[in-house]
Amino acid sequence: MINNKCCDTISGKITADPDAEAFAVICKALAHPVRVQIVDYLKRIDKCFCGDIVELLPLA
Repeated sequence: MINNKCCDTISGKITADPDAEAFAVICKALAHPVRVQIVDYLKRIDKCFCGDIVELLPLA
């Protein structure tokens, strides 16, 4: 006999999660590839940076 169900049913609830809310805010703030590149660059240089980062970016 063929079972036409694609998957088993699940039970339980997904409740509000403050961590998920915070992560969503961060994702919205980084919602452009250049912003992600800036954060990655600052992470890689591993030191305090105070300067003009525009010259390093692939922007017109």
